[in-house]
Amino acid sequence: MKKRYIVFSLILAAILILPKYFSLQVRGNIEQYIAEINKINGYNVEMVELNDGWFSSNGILKVNISFAQLGANSDLPWAQGNPVFLVDFISHHGPVIFTDGFDIGLFNLELLYKGDELRTKLNWPENSNFYDLTIGQGLLGGFDMEDHIVPFSVVEENHNQNVVFSGYQGEGEQSSGGFSYEGEMGSFLYTSDEGKFEIVDFDIAMESDGEIYAAMSGEIFESTAEVNVNKLNVLTVGESQQSFELDELSFSVSTDINEEEQFMDVAQNLEIESISAMDYDVTDIQLEVETNRLSIPFIKAYQEFAKSLSGMDEIEMRQQSMSFMTDSLLPLLQSAPQVNISKLSANLPEGTISGFSNNQLVGIDALPDATANPKFWIDHTVSETELEMDKDVANVIFTRYVTNQLQLNPQTAEMSQQEIELIAAQQVPNMIEGLKLQGFIVEKDDKLLLHFSLKDGNAVLNDNPIPLPY
Repeated sequence: MKKRYIVFSLILAAILILPKYFSLQVRGNIEQYIAEINKINGYNVEMVELNDGWFSSNGILKVNISFAQLGANSDLPWAQGNPVFLVDFISHHGPVIFTDGFDIGLFNLELLYKGDELRTKLNWPENSNFYDLTIGQGLLGGFDMEDHIVPFSVVEENHNQNVVFSGYQGEGEQSSGGFSYEGEMGSFLYTSDEGKFEIVDFDIAMESDGEIYAAMSGEIFESTAEVNVNKLNVLTVGESQQSFELDELSFSVSTDINEEEQFMDVAQNLEIESISAMDYDVTDIQLEVETNRLSIPFIKAYQEFAKSLSGMDEIEMRQQSMSFMTDSLLPLLQSAPQVNISKLSANLPEGTISGFSNNQLVGIDALPDATANPKFWIDHTVSETELEMDKDVANVIFTRYVTNQLQLNPQTAEMSQQEIELIAAQQVPNMIEGLKLQGFIVEKDDKLLLHFSLKDGNAVLNDNPIPLPY
């Protein structure tokens, strides 16, 4: 009986005493989070108020955002000045945490942005925060998180503009193995007298081998990210009505790091089920781009350099950029970087188009005295490009190209669109025949083909060597 009493007393003492000890840990963790966020270019966070309690603490954070440091275009209205946001926080101390339920952990931190100043433009339910973020840190170090943006609407009667936003919710986890996050938005709709813009079913997912705050401040880790959009619709109303509809877009990015050679590979993949513009449909669009063997020392040097550009005018920025590239370009080139369009394909009403283009710089151990010397770059480039399209697809592409050129010609300024398109349709067959005669393209089975390669300074187009001017 006495032993049970002692055990019960120890447990009770832990529940009552440890929260105060953890409250000191919480303050240190918040300060650590702030320090990590402040390493991110364009953000500055400071704690302006902290009220320590035994089982919980609360306070206020001031968040300052510099659009100039984020690299935003200074001509954009929203990029003017440095907006400041006050964010309330509440921390519940462990080891036993009572919030919406019962949990075990070091602390549970809630960040709440009320957004009252936004209510002059946005409408959302009373007693709801515009944004909230909850972070729960476990006793052994990892944490999980959830964040939400409240559904809202905007009504601008003077301009007949309306916005309806379904809200956003996400959740993530940081463990010893890395960070993962998933988020989703049901819909966003903007309408006005000029047209509409709509996104339906947006979601994002990402994973990183590293720590989230380190990644946000510029550390490089192996990672994957994917964005999916079910529908995107754009309608413009003016002298003529134009529409653009996109179905089932998926875009993914992955990075792979070679620690031994200190380079990084980046793979990007874009897939679109269909695009419809002005009653013209393109389906099964695929684009795969690989940027391989990127020098990690160069990337880190550029990250530090980019931070120094804040506040510079355009001329000074250009001068500093040229100086940086001169001093730091060699490590990037020594790694033999590649830029590959490994796959390009689409289905048009008139047929299909497909191709690839692989390009690499090789054998560069020193920069030439004149980096603008074309022969240096030609001699160190290995390239192969292939393009194949149905002949009817080529007719469409060339017709649109010639039409655009004619529209820019002052001599056709008085012509109607129909007259311009008629002239283009008459010119295109002769243009294609001329390209075939010159060897730029070849025809086979109602398809037009192009194959180009460059190696050791020798260029070959459709199996025919071509002289280079350098």
